[in-house]
Amino acid sequence: MVLKPVYALSLLAAVWWGTFAPAAIANPRVTIQNRTQLTITQGGQTHTLNVRDWPINLLDATDCANYATLPQRVVTGRMISAEPAIDPQSGQIAIGVILTECADVQQSAVFILDPQPDGYIAYRAPLPGPRPLPDAFSSYGFSSVLGLQYWDGNLLVRHGSADGSEAMIIFTRGESPAGIYAGCVQLQAGEGGGGCPQISGAD
Repeated sequence: MVLKPVYALSLLAAVWWGTFAPAAIANPRVTIQNRTQLTITQGGQTHTLNVRDWPINLLDATDCANYATLPQRVVTGRMISAEPAIDPQSGQIAIGVILTECADVQQSAVFILDPQPDGYIAYRAPLPGPRPLPDAFSSYGFSSVLGLQYWDGNLLVRHGSADGSEAMIIFTRGESPAGIYAGCVQLQAGEGGGGCPQISGAD
């Protein structure tokens, strides 16, 4: 039986969320091992998470094996690409994760861990693109995530690609901890453009 991407993603997420249940924490200490495991320490408790368990429905996903682009594909994290950022106001943790890597081309995602009384809920920063995102499990891919920072509750994501493009993506607070895409500032233009998402109907 072939699962539709959204159904398969929901199933994977349900399994993943049940694998760990750290207590709700604020301002945790976060360390990285082998670029795949994230250890959160707070109040004498330590919890280890593996980014390879984190699913996302990636739109315009690169299929490295066949050198093709797929309309959408459920993938999981491969490795952490930048130091996590912690929001001191909410205790949320933002993590840049590489999803696919073909030669000099990377597709990445930003996951946000939101602390709850009985565990963490994972959200995906919703990077827009040419088509509307179908659900909260989906996002277009970032390039290589170079840096993450929270500023006054807003999440700043700096990403760039091998052609020299670099941009700062901004997410503001919203009803969901994933936030709302608020805009993009081109920091450096490369051969492929400035690194800002190409959104249908945008100026």
